[in-house]
Amino acid sequence: MQARNAVQKFNIRSESQQGFTLIELMVVVVIIGVMAALSTMSVGGNDMRRLQSEANRLQQFITLTQDEAIFRQKNFGLYLSSSNEYSLLTFDPQVHLWVISEEEAFQAYPLPDGIDIDILVDGEIQQLPIPESVQEGWEDDKDFDIEERLLPQILMLASGEVSPFEIELTLSNDSLLSVLISTDGFSAVTIETHNDGR
Repeated sequence: MQARNAVQKFNIRSESQQGFTLIELMVVVVIIGVMAALSTMSVGGNDMRRLQSEANRLQQFITLTQDEAIFRQKNFGLYLSSSNEYSLLTFDPQVHLWVISEEEAFQAYPLPDGIDIDILVDGEIQQLPIPESVQEGWEDDKDFDIEERLLPQILMLASGEVSPFEIELTLSNDSLLSVLISTDGFSAVTIETHNDGR
């Protein structure tokens, strides 16, 4: 009889404990909140990762070019156009012109859609030239104007000197998000991230 009563009490107790406790519910809510926050951060940070990736590529491009200029004792220049493309120019002393480098490692590189580029050299904003195939036919045409020549905005010389510059990469649809690549001409090229709106 006592055993039967004990089983009935146990059954009553187990029936009353079939729901979740408040602590269990709170733990589940916290876990869901953390997961939602992490997914929002990963989606929201995608633009910044794109900018950072392009900035890292451009920084490495400039650093590699500086090293090449010293190693090969050649003068190089970085040429940025308004089509958001950058390429490497080399100075040809025979014709006294900057020409586009034909080396595969330094081919022109277009930035992905949605990323804009601005440049400041020696404290002055540079107007990026409209890209044209102005170089074609120069050797044949002796009457071209000097302003039509390709001129680099940033010089990387065989002596190790580099033009002081600031290059800012921004998103076309969000100017508050930007990455700044810069050097004072003496120190290494650095990257700074600016996120003014968040």
